[in-house]
Formats: sequence, structure tokens, C-alpha cells
Amino acid sequence: MSANYSFQIAEITGYQFPFEPIKSNMFALVCDDDVFAIDTNISPEGLEFIHKHADKNWIAIFTHEHFDHISGLNTLRDTCARVTVVASAQSSANFAHMRRNMSAHYDALFVMKDEETQALARSIVPNGYQAAPADFRFSGTLEFDWHGLGVKLQSTPGHTKGSICVLINETHIFTGDTLVNGFPAVTKLPGGSRKDYQEFALPFLNSLPEDALIYPGHGEIAPLREIDFARTEPIS
Repeated sequence: MSANYSFQIAEITGYQFPFEPIKSNMFALVCDDDVFAIDTNISPEGLEFIHKHADKNWIAIFTHEHFDHISGLNTLRDTCARVTVVASAQSSANFAHMRRNMSAHYDALFVMKDEETQALARSIVPNGYQAAPADFRFSGTLEFDWHGLGVKLQSTPGHTKGSICVLINETHIFTGDTLVNGFPAVTKLPGGSRKDYQEFALPFLNSLPEDALIYPGHGEIAPLREIDFARTEPIS
């Protein structure tokens, strides 16, 4: 198994698997017989990881419902016997809705790209994508421990109504598409709201500690202090 990146949180090793053609990130932590995953995808490396760890106990968290962030969900459920899927109630409700999860017109996101990229996008999801609801659904905030790590799931609507961020030990922040370094937050897709982003997501991001590390839905892991917030203001 290979991954583009590995990282450490406390004594636990994590892995990052980007999914082309827009480098949507899957993250996974492994400890003993357990896996803690965020936004599983169908990148070759992500699929290899899922199959390699099929006998483990999985907690799989999804930051929102868009196809590029849930593409590995069905494979995960089909491959692994012990999986608990966690998402916000609003995101979970859209897992099976092909317009709201963006799979119905996924290739439309790439109309300005070269033909090779467009062909890749069409081949990934030719007939749309549907997944069953999350096993555990929540609203607002959810907190729990995983192998000594403090985990907090925080609602951050804006990119979608059900978008969340995942905090581990308060300083490792998995932001999904709520914060992507160097790119404005997208609030014009189904379920998005510039008003919600400014009212809920932005104050949350501004409250993060200065020593936080950001694990974004797209792109590379980066310290919060290196992120130019002026370039992440939402577009709608």
C-alpha cells in the first residue's frame, strides 16, 4: 500500500489519499484493530487501503455529501464487516440524492478542463452515485474519544447545509470543503449558503488555535498560520 502522505497525531499514524481529478482527500488513522477514516474515496491507494484493512473495526466520518467525498462509502460497506458511518443528519439525507451529492452532473465540474480530465470524470461516475444513510447521524456537535484522542465533530454549514469539521485533540482540524487553502469557499452548489458560511463556518474557523494544523478536503496539510484567509472568502 502506498499513500502520498503520512502524518502523526500523538503516537498514531495517519494517511492521506488524494482522489483525482480534483485531489479530494481521504484521511485514515490506524491503531491496533481499528481505523478512523474521514471521507473515504475510490482512489487506487484509497481502495487498496480499504481492502488491506477490511478485517478491522472502522469508524468512517463524512464531512459532507458531495460525491468526491463519499465515493468510497459503498465500497467500504461492501468490503468491511464492521463499519460505523457517521455524518450530520443533513448530509446523510443527501447521500442517495444524485443532484445534491453532485454525482448526477459530476462531469460538469470539469467543462473547462482538458479532454483527458473530462473523460476521466465521466468514467468515474457514469450513472450517478447513491449511498445508504449514515449509521449514526447528529446535529450541532458530537464528541467522543478514540484511542486516547479527543474527537469533536462540529457543524459548519456554508459549503453545504450539513458540512462539518472534525477536530482531533483540538489542534488537528479536518475541514472538508469548509476551508481549502488558497481557494475561496464554494457556496453556490446545491445546499450551499454564503450567509450560513459567514454566520457559522467563518466564526468557527476564526476561533481555532494558532498552532492548529489544517487537513483540508483538497490539497495539502498546512499550519493554520500559513493560510491566507483573504483568499478563502466564499464565492456564491
